[in-house]
Amino acid sequence: MALQWNVYALKDQQATISKAQQAFVQQQYEDCLQLSQQALSEGDNDEAQLLEGLSYWYLGKKKSAEKSLKKAEKMGNLKACQILKSWKQ
Repeated sequence: MALQWNVYALKDQQATISKAQQAFVQQQYEDCLQLSQQALSEGDNDEAQLLEGLSYWYLGKKKSAEKSLKKAEKMGNLKACQILKSWKQ
């Protein structure tokens, strides 16, 4: 019976960790998005583009992140291209 309780406790602990990880990822996404919008309002399109791409990687939105990378390549944003490519790997 004690083993069964340990299994329940472990599952509960894993669920708590999973929720904390999801909250962390969501916060990172929101921070990147906010910084991206701030950079855009300051006229720093390169930085905004980079932060937008990173926000998609944080959420695991691979297709959206790759679109951001292609957009950065077309615009010649080398800084964003290098960083986003490193996240892709």
